[in-house]
Amino acid sequence: MPITMEPTTSIRAAVRSLSQAALSDPNVEPASLLATLARVTGGVPQLVTSAAPEARDGDIVVPVAAGGRQFGFLVLRHPGRPFGEAERLLAESAAALIGAVLVRRRSAEDAEDRRLVRSARQAVASLTVAERHGMYVLLSGWSGKPTTVRLNEAAREAGVHHSSLVQALAKLRAAGVLQASSRGRRGVRVRVLNPHLVEELARVEAPVH
Repeated sequence: MPITMEPTTSIRAAVRSLSQAALSDPNVEPASLLATLARVTGGVPQLVTSAAPEARDGDIVVPVAAGGRQFGFLVLRHPGRPFGEAERLLAESAAALIGAVLVRRRSAEDAEDRRLVRSARQAVASLTVAERHGMYVLLSGWSGKPTTVRLNEAAREAGVHHSSLVQALAKLRAAGVLQASSRGRRGVRVRVLNPHLVEELARVEAPVH
């Protein structure tokens, strides 16, 4: 969501506007904060996530960090006139807010990943030993893309009955971790929706040495 601001807005008002946007809008993007920084200072801001950038004379470089994590650096390029303390203050404030936004986003991603792990574990736990082993063999060559498999061949390779794979697919489909649809004589089209399903099957079925 873009942040609108008049060019004549003071630096302190800009800091307040940045803070309000970052705190009130859960979908605010770092690009919006950078656009506001550019509009207010007349400089060219850039978020560098690799190694520490080389600063040219007059540039402002501020670390972007929050929650104990280092996300990179905010670089404010010189616009053809010297930056003052006000621009540095705004750059530091913008860097802190961008860090807060990135931490919030990372936290949301981590929470979603934990939810997917729990979902995969619950789905695998619902399978019988034969069903679980059959699905482990069936998905052992999963490449991340939907694939068409022949259940009779997979069942024979796994040493389980065809019905075990049918039941396993029904359970996993009901759990929302994969999709399965018949393709007639060609077999069954399987699409894994939760990548942790394959990881969990491998974890449970991996031989103990």
